[in-house]
Amino acid sequence: MNKITRLRQIREQRGVPIGLLAQHLNISFRVLLSIERNKKSLEPNQIRKICTYFDIGVIDLFE
Repeated sequence: MNKITRLRQIREQRGVPIGLLAQHLNISFRVLLSIERNKKSLEPNQIRKICTYFDIGVIDLFE
């Protein structure tokens, strides 16, 4: 499973709407959708914010 699919899986398992996560990352809904569809890459600061938001390690995001 790639990192993007894992991000979507984590987000959906935790019941976090895509718009809420996008707001937390200071990006648009469309940008996050592109990230989840593997059309755009996560930036390092976005990875940190995601890990903090979900209280997970980087390895958990990329496994």
